[in-house]
Amino acid sequence: MTRRDMSMRKGEEHMRHLNRIVLGLVVVILLVGSLALVGCGSSSTEEAQASNTNNKTFAFSNGVAFHPNLNNVPVNLTFLNGSTLFDLQVPGAVLRRATGSVRFGSNQCFLTVGPNRDPTSAGGGSSFPVGTGPQPGETVSLDQKCEFDTDNNTLDVESGNGESTSAPAIPATVTSISS
Repeated sequence: MTRRDMSMRKGEEHMRHLNRIVLGLVVVILLVGSLALVGCGSSSTEEAQASNTNNKTFAFSNGVAFHPNLNNVPVNLTFLNGSTLFDLQVPGAVLRRATGSVRFGSNQCFLTVGPNRDPTSAGGGSSFPVGTGPQPGETVSLDQKCEFDTDNNTLDVESGNGESTSAPAIPATVTSISS
């Protein structure tokens, strides 16, 4: 083998080695870029709790998570008194409303409607006609998801009836109700 042939063979080996290095770098860059893109689309969520819901009103365009007959019905959910009480309203000409106590669990929220037909009574209650929304003494179990999105200031809730996501929260106009 001539010196020239040996030099060409070394050059070819060097090129193959360089190609493997470049290919490896391309794979690493693509992997890192893909992971970065996956992270960009996510927002920061945490358990809904008193510290991130108190004295806030969350407007939902679909109230299905709160009751099956509130599917495609807008509702407003307000947390009051250190988020120990709630006020769920369907705004409109005839106000339908349920009030009562709140309990938070691990990514869960439980809204227990007070015992009265008048939601402004001590202990809370419901003015929803039977079959149209939460009733006195009923517990609305948002037990499949109850998360607060810190980036968007929204509440994402889910029950066996379906899932609902709020618009960004606004400060509650009333900060307490009878308990």
